[in-house]
Amino acid sequence: MPLFRAASANAEGTISEFPGPWYWHQIPSGGSVAILSRNNAPIYAMATKLLSLRIPFQILGREGNRPVVALAKKILPKNGEPHEFIESVNSWKENETLTAETSGKHSRLESITDRAECLLNIIAEISPTSREEVLNALEEIFSETNPKIILSTVHRAKGLEYDTVVHLDPWRIPSFFASSADARQQEANILNVLETRTKLHFITANLKHFMGK
Repeated sequence: MPLFRAASANAEGTISEFPGPWYWHQIPSGGSVAILSRNNAPIYAMATKLLSLRIPFQILGREGNRPVVALAKKILPKNGEPHEFIESVNSWKENETLTAETSGKHSRLESITDRAECLLNIIAEISPTSREEVLNALEEIFSETNPKIILSTVHRAKGLEYDTVVHLDPWRIPSFFASSADARQQEANILNVLETRTKLHFITANLKHFMGK
């Protein structure tokens, strides 16, 4: 963030990058923490990881759960092995992607990918043998409540500030689907919103490198 300038009265802050494995104890404590990402999928995955570690959190915008819950009810078998759940999601994603591309509805591609990733991440974490287990996991991650640890997409965090912000999966900005100049400018705007949510500490980290407590 080389062009940013803090007011002289502001507290001294830090900018950090976790290029490899990172642990929860590395996140500054004593203030509010927001884990923000461009897409829903890494937020859902991080929520399941914190849930397994018994670290309470809050996901902003419960309404964001509805499309994923609806998809799970629609495409997942009532019972089965984890690989069958994965196959169901991948098959849905492949069919929906083909339909969107064939009909020229390219704006739907990112939403299709994001919803599929949300379910795939949860399936990977809990290894379900029933659709109900997936639905229960979705319900549980949205029932956690701790106002000091927030998980959110950038869109829902707009206008809010936190002592510490973790930018989860920074490689997602710009989006793979941002092919036009206007779309790339929107991606720059999203990044600006994300980076200006922090008051003290800003950290970039990848979900796949999170190692727990």
